[in-house]
Amino acid sequence: MSGLTSTTPSTSGLGGAIVQGVPQLPEAVVEVTNLAGYYEGLWSRVEEEVEGINRTDEDEEMATARVHVVVSDRSVEKIGPLAFWGCSNLVKVTAPFVEEVGERAFWGAVNLRHLSFRPDVVVPPGAFFRCLSLEVVVAAVGFKLDIGDRFRYGMGNWNDPTVAITRFAKWRNQMDGKKEYYKSVMVMLQLANTPLVGNVGMRATTEDPLWAFLAGPGRDIAKLVLSFKLGVKVGKGDLRDLRKTKLLEVGLELKVLRMEANGSNISHFGVIVDGEGMVIEGGIREAVRRGLVAKENYLYWWDLGKRGNGEVYDEYARYGVRGVVYGSMMDGVAVPL
Repeated sequence: MSGLTSTTPSTSGLGGAIVQGVPQLPEAVVEVTNLAGYYEGLWSRVEEEVEGINRTDEDEEMATARVHVVVSDRSVEKIGPLAFWGCSNLVKVTAPFVEEVGERAFWGAVNLRHLSFRPDVVVPPGAFFRCLSLEVVVAAVGFKLDIGDRFRYGMGNWNDPTVAITRFAKWRNQMDGKKEYYKSVMVMLQLANTPLVGNVGMRATTEDPLWAFLAGPGRDIAKLVLSFKLGVKVGKGDLRDLRKTKLLEVGLELKVLRMEANGSNISHFGVIVDGEGMVIEGGIREAVRRGLVAKENYLYWWDLGKRGNGEVYDEYARYGVRGVVYGSMMDGVAVPL
C-alpha cells in the first residue's frame, strides 16, 4: 500500500509563515512503498496524486501544496521518463534506492528544492531542465550552471543545468549525511556520560583515554564538528527551505535567471529578464516593445501583437475570467511560494 501519508499545515520545516498576506501552502508527504501494486507501475499515477493535493479546477497550474515524495520501494530501480514533468507541487524527493533517473523526469518542476539520491545514481541530460528553484539553490553554493551543457528544445538552444544540479545533489547528500552522523555521535556521547540509576556512575568515564579524547572536558569533538556546520557556509548558504521571494532575490543577484527561459520566469517568479539577467520593468509587454522576444514566441506564448510604431496589443481577446490572472502575470506579479 502506498500513497498520501500526511497533508498538514506547517509552521516549520519547509515553511509555514505568512508572507505579504499570503498564507503558506500546506505540506504533504507521498510515500511510494509499492509502485507496481498501488500505482500499477505508473509514475503518472504518482504525479497525479502529488499534483492533486489541495487542488481545485480554478487552480490550474499553480502550486497548491508543498509535497515531499519518498520512494521507499526497494524494487524501484528507476524514476521513469517524464515522471514529474511540470509538477508544480513537488518540493522534495528522497529516493535512496533508485539507481537511475529517466529522461526529462523532473522537467519543469519549478518548485523542486531538495534531492536525495544514492551517490552513484545515473542522471541523463535534460532531467532537471527548467527546475528554476533548484538552479538558484545550486548556484548559491558555487556550482556553475553554465558549463557548456546545452539542450536543444523547440525553437531554441537552452542552458541545461542537469550536470550542475546532479553534482550539487550528491555533494549536499554527503553533507546532510555527515551532519546526521555527528548528531548521532553527540547523542551517544551524552548517553555514555549519563548515570544509569542513582549513583551507579557513568557508563563511560574520562578515565578511559579514548573517551577522554572524545568526551572529556573541552573535547566534545562532535559538537566541535557541528559548530563548523561541516564545511561551513559555502557561497550564499543552504537556501532549500527559503521562500520563493528570497530565491528570486538571490537568483537575480547571481544572474541565474536567463532571457531564454522568460516563459518560465514570468509564470514562476513573476519577472522577466534581459540578456544580462536584469529585470525588465513592465513585464513581457515591455520586452516585446524592446524587441527582446521573437515574434513567433510572443505570438505563440502570449498572444501579443506589435504594431509598426512599437505599440504592443492583445492579439486575441479570449481569456475571459482568466484574464485577470493572465494580466497580472504579464505585468510581472507573482504570489510567493
